[in-house]
Amino acid sequence: MAVPAAYLRYLREQTAGLPARYTPGAKLEDALANPRLLVTGPPGSGKSDFLRWVAWLWCCGLEDARTEWLPMPFLIRVPELPHAPGPVIDLLRSRSRALGWGLADDFIAEKLLRGASVLLLDDLEPSSDPQRQLVETAAGSFRAARFIVAAAAPAHLAGFETASIVQPPPGAAPTG
Repeated sequence: MAVPAAYLRYLREQTAGLPARYTPGAKLEDALANPRLLVTGPPGSGKSDFLRWVAWLWCCGLEDARTEWLPMPFLIRVPELPHAPGPVIDLLRSRSRALGWGLADDFIAEKLLRGASVLLLDDLEPSSDPQRQLVETAAGSFRAARFIVAAAAPAHLAGFETASIVQPPPGAAPTG
């Protein structure tokens, strides 16, 4: 199985310009050691940029190493997940077809089930029980995969560690 070039190009487009303007705080970088991480912070604090930065890092690693054995980053907004069995795989398969990523259905399933993936889930609504249940179900289904979830406020997600991004003063970079 080759590294999916079309998907990596798509990720590069989604993260264009980000590395030059974004640097996470040391606490946030250290928090990446957790395989299940919930990143919280007020709107505009840099949670989405952090997820995109992590996607960019993994994308660079995959391109540089030219191997399919490194974890594949999948960046998804939680509100876009369908409320049905297999929502993560279903969403990624349909996006791959619609956007021409070139990811075979079995490639996506294998990455998620084998743990060779980093699921970056943005915009979790902490007060939404259905969204929290979707994330917890996905984490239970794909036990070997890494999860980084962003939410505007703390939420209880079983098995997840929490790291907070501190709201910076105007013009300053977010810290965490």
